[in-house]
Amino acid sequence: MNKMLLKTTLISSFLFTGILFANDSIIVKNDNLYPEGISYNAKDKIFFVSSVAKGEVWSVDVNGNKHLFAKDKRIVSSIGLLVDNKNNRLLVCVGDPDAGSKSSDKTKGKLAALAIFDLDSKKEMAYYDLASLDKGHGHLANDVTVDNKGNIYVTDSFSPNIYKINAHGKAMIWVHQDLWQVQPGQFGLNGIVYHPSGFIIVAHYQTKSLYKININNPGNIKKIKIVNNILNTIDGMLLLNNRTLLVVSNNLSGANEGNGVYKLTSKDNWNTSKQIASMKTDASFPTTLTKAHGNIYLMHSQLLELFSGNKNPKEYFEIQHVSFK
Repeated sequence: MNKMLLKTTLISSFLFTGILFANDSIIVKNDNLYPEGISYNAKDKIFFVSSVAKGEVWSVDVNGNKHLFAKDKRIVSSIGLLVDNKNNRLLVCVGDPDAGSKSSDKTKGKLAALAIFDLDSKKEMAYYDLASLDKGHGHLANDVTVDNKGNIYVTDSFSPNIYKINAHGKAMIWVHQDLWQVQPGQFGLNGIVYHPSGFIIVAHYQTKSLYKININNPGNIKKIKIVNNILNTIDGMLLLNNRTLLVVSNNLSGANEGNGVYKLTSKDNWNTSKQIASMKTDASFPTTLTKAHGNIYLMHSQLLELFSGNKNPKEYFEIQHVSFK
């Protein structure tokens, strides 16, 4: 589909329904953003995307038009983010993977923070320096989730930590598990979701593993068995319902193999799981997902371009509708 036809289709669908038709994807001018995270704000009918290269947060409408939402000199690279409509806030993970214009020796591989913005005023409500809680490891805040009481949980890809910021604003290391530690240059903990039954599911990128952690007893950590695990890695995740989890897999080598979205299901409250469907993509380095009015959308980050020196930058990035046909 050419760009003009795609734009016409998107505009027509928006005027007719106010939301995207299920078969539409969104093409967005890159402008050297290289977003890793995406989250949909149903109230305003916009997506929020992060920027590894610039350390900013942008809103994107259904026509692919984008607007700067927030920036802060302390946000070297914005990574995963999450709209928390219940508390009217946007949660933004902050790190420095040494790929952005603000990267420095002081912060690269050492930064893990969470910035919180008011959805209406766009003002920064809080900024938490999570790396200061553990000075013995490298750091990169990667993904974030919220439980039913407003507690926030953040993964760190360079240290074996999950941080918690409770409903009163106190930050702590919620879980530290040495088996999650990775070698320098590798990514460990990544995607994280809250399950309404009272536990967290967290992904370990390097070992393509999932872990289940009881909210009230974080020492109770169980590895979730994935039957016939063919995943290359596990990056972002999205819980569709109590028994269905979508995970994104990508390939750091740049090869096509292993890139895509995989649907996992569980019949025993996530002690075990099984892959039941997949949607393969090319080597666009897909990272994570969001749900918009019943449809699922996938971020194609193109991050390998950025990490390899940005020699042939693409003009656009894609937010793709996920289909398991």
